Amino acid sequence: MTYDNDSYQRQNQLLEHLRSQLDALNQYVDTSRENYRNQIRASANQGFMTDYTDKLEGKFVVFSSLIDKLQDSIGRSKNMIDNHEHHLDDLRRQSSVE
Repeated sequence: MTYDNDSYQRQNQLLEHLRSQLDALNQYVDTSRENYRNQIRASANQGFMTDYTDKLEGKFVVFSSLIDKLQDSIGRSKNMIDNHEHHLDDLRRQSSVE
């Protein structure tokens, strides 16, 4: 029973570590998006040519869309982690009954 409990705890630790890494990635890409937006604004405020800042704005739209897709994927991954945790809890309960 100790091995099973240790294995269960290790699996939960791995899932929690993965969730933490996904949260950090989510925050990183969100910050990256905001930093890029701020750089474009700063360029416009510094008097850069409109042609240049318009191109940056276009690239930002694409970049932001990719970040949205990545964040959606991160959300789905976190849901999968939740499902795995529930499954592990179910298995642990079943093994303690038997």
